[in-house]
Amino acid sequence: MNYSALIIDIKKSKSYDIGTRNEVQEYLTKCIKMLNDINKEVLACEVTFSGGDELQGLFLTPFAAVSYWRILELMVHPVQIRAGLGVGEWNVRIEGGTSAQQDGPAYHHARYAIEEVYKKQFQNIRIYSKSEKDVFANYLLNVSCGYKGGQNYMQNFLQLVSELLYPFVEERKRGAVRDHALEMLKLKESYGVKEKTYGRIQKQDVDFSNGNVAIQDEILITGNTTEADEAVYRKGMNTRIADIMQRSRQNIDTVMKRGNVQVIRSMDYMALQYLKNNYGEKYDS
Repeated sequence: MNYSALIIDIKKSKSYDIGTRNEVQEYLTKCIKMLNDINKEVLACEVTFSGGDELQGLFLTPFAAVSYWRILELMVHPVQIRAGLGVGEWNVRIEGGTSAQQDGPAYHHARYAIEEVYKKQFQNIRIYSKSEKDVFANYLLNVSCGYKGGQNYMQNFLQLVSELLYPFVEERKRGAVRDHALEMLKLKESYGVKEKTYGRIQKQDVDFSNGNVAIQDEILITGNTTEADEAVYRKGMNTRIADIMQRSRQNIDTVMKRGNVQVIRSMDYMALQYLKNNYGEKYDS
């Protein structure tokens, strides 16, 4: 069986002053603790710091690793992170050890992948499995990269809300994300680095009641060819988000359109469908 090793680091971390760098690391620690809990069923080894600003973890499938990465990327915005995803065997196993203590082709491939990311101007994640399919996967995984990087704080926040209300899943497992959605949004609001990037931001009058952040609809990723717009769009989505944000529907429509929220979700939907179809649990490199 192949596994998927994920190596993540903070882009241009040395350009931050020591205070900001520590704040980002503390915030990342809180994020990965929460995401590890949400994704425990698909984690072979939890994501953890492996040294300096680098994180790594081991997943059962590429889909699980990319799903984890997508939410973490939204949580830490505007700080940019990069990742390498390696598909292969996990044949050096330290029982009870951290991901940093494990080894095998999956980890070697992940290291190669992130080193290739460093050379790319318009990519922030790459997959490497020694397959020709990697070329198409890497293109699809990065199509939305520029759109995400150009979002302001509110556009990014609404992107996260959309992902929590209408998550992409391999199978219907209600509860994991829903039970943490409120906590995740509160954590995102507490992220002090945003003020250092955007200047003073007016505190949002957000209704964080559990009922408002309950999952409305999960979007299944089956590996089948489907029109992305039809699959991603949900009737009443912006109205629901407007209720949470305590804003008018018109305002939410405008912010989401300018932030290309649905465009990004459509692009990522197709990337996840490709991963599911070509790098399933029984995938052999």
